[in-house]
Amino acid sequence: MGPLSRSVLLLATASVALASKYKICTDDPLVSITAVEISPVIPGEPLTVTVEGTPQVEIPNSDIEAQVEIYVLGFKLGHATFDFCTEMTGITCPLPANQPFKGQISYVIPEEAPSGVELTTRIEVENAHTGARYACVEVDVKVKARLGRHYEASLPAVTPAMVAAINERATTWTAHVSPRFAQYTIEDARRVAGGTFLKGRKDHVALPSRTYDTERLRNRHADNPHVLPAFAITNGGGAAMVMSDGGGRDGDEDGDIPERFDAREAWPECAAVVGRVRDQSDCGACWAFASTEAFDDRRCIASLKDPDNKDGPDLTVLSAEDTLSCCKGLMCGFSMGCNGGQPAAAWLWFKHRGVVSGLDFKDVGKGTSCKPYEFQPCAHHVDPGASGYPECPAGAEYPTPKCENACTDASYNTVFDDDKRYAKDAYSLHGVANIQKDMMEHGPVTAAFSVYSDFLTYQGGVYQRTKGSSFMGGHAVKIIGWGTDKETGVDYWTVLNSWNESWGEQGTFRILRGSNHCGIEGEIVAGEA
Repeated sequence: MGPLSRSVLLLATASVALASKYKICTDDPLVSITAVEISPVIPGEPLTVTVEGTPQVEIPNSDIEAQVEIYVLGFKLGHATFDFCTEMTGITCPLPANQPFKGQISYVIPEEAPSGVELTTRIEVENAHTGARYACVEVDVKVKARLGRHYEASLPAVTPAMVAAINERATTWTAHVSPRFAQYTIEDARRVAGGTFLKGRKDHVALPSRTYDTERLRNRHADNPHVLPAFAITNGGGAAMVMSDGGGRDGDEDGDIPERFDAREAWPECAAVVGRVRDQSDCGACWAFASTEAFDDRRCIASLKDPDNKDGPDLTVLSAEDTLSCCKGLMCGFSMGCNGGQPAAAWLWFKHRGVVSGLDFKDVGKGTSCKPYEFQPCAHHVDPGASGYPECPAGAEYPTPKCENACTDASYNTVFDDDKRYAKDAYSLHGVANIQKDMMEHGPVTAAFSVYSDFLTYQGGVYQRTKGSSFMGGHAVKIIGWGTDKETGVDYWTVLNSWNESWGEQGTFRILRGSNHCGIEGEIVAGEA
């Protein structure tokens, strides 16, 4: 049973490969490290570390966790937990003894990290099942200063020149000047695209993990020229390896997982709910939408399986506004409404406090739901009359609605407490096959990932981040299926966004599957309805 390497998550302050000084806080490390490459360490930005090494013993395919903690002046500033086998790109477990590997992992440095001050990063690796401690390493580093963002209020988020440059580099998708962001500044876009708290924060919520009987699989697309080299990390003697989907190919022991799956087709009676594309408007509410919508879907699907249900599918649309306004503060992972939140905390909220019904802005006053969403799409830096949308609030996003323990639509005739719906439980999922098997049983899941500036221009295809794009923040979405692109042979997730149907592929997008691209497979949460 082998540990994580003693240099898996080292911090540094340069953009090139850098040898970092560290100290071991456990005896007899079982992995020999040969190289570490580290991205710049900047507050509020993702840190990416690539490590090469050789285990002295076999690393098993489950229960190995890396606990990362960041301290400044003795105070804990942030933490993150990673599954070694499923969240370290390039690693396929079990990893045999004496087989060289190259893996990569990322997490976001807390914004509170002071530049120029020495931080201590402590990484402990242990067996989550037995509690056995395999490795421990500490490294002291200084953090780079974060560049000012004063210019973001005046520069456009998307330009034709930017789109042209992306289309020259992208191999599996196309970019355009999206109507959704055509008039946005960078500051505007960051509010909409950066509303989810990612791993690295001190108050990040971790849910218990649900595991199915699965195997870690080799990626059959290792040599596919359409998969950008940065996302096909080599393992050992140069053979590229990333996580695969388990589609009944290449020795797959999970042959019951189909090559293609779409929840809208798997449960057509619930397609109106599963495929509903909503609009979070000028509010960082993605975390509330992605969580509430996945709960919507799972409730409908569960109603189909209920032998006592004689009324057909439950097509009730739940209230993203109820989640947004009431799931906040200490009770909800310090979620802050339109200023961002945590999907994991929202799922716990569904379990313990419940959520009421709530349609969209166009349904306000119709008496068809308890708390319809009170924000509508708005015009950014453009004549409201010409755009067809009302003018956005000056200087900031819409304010978070007040939490009301009553229906905000006075015409709705159901008592607030009677309108509450509850989840049975809340859990996380790690590993592609685990995610797929849970989706096939219960429906769509909520995912959080790192959004980069090129994502705003997405028009169609399988998204892969292009070189040079800048980090915008964390974003939450709903995964509804998977497949393989016919033209490129690249595996993808099918994902439903909350930026209305004018964006992407009628409000959805596809993203590279199997390599935890932009962290899309690293923060999956769900629950049973």
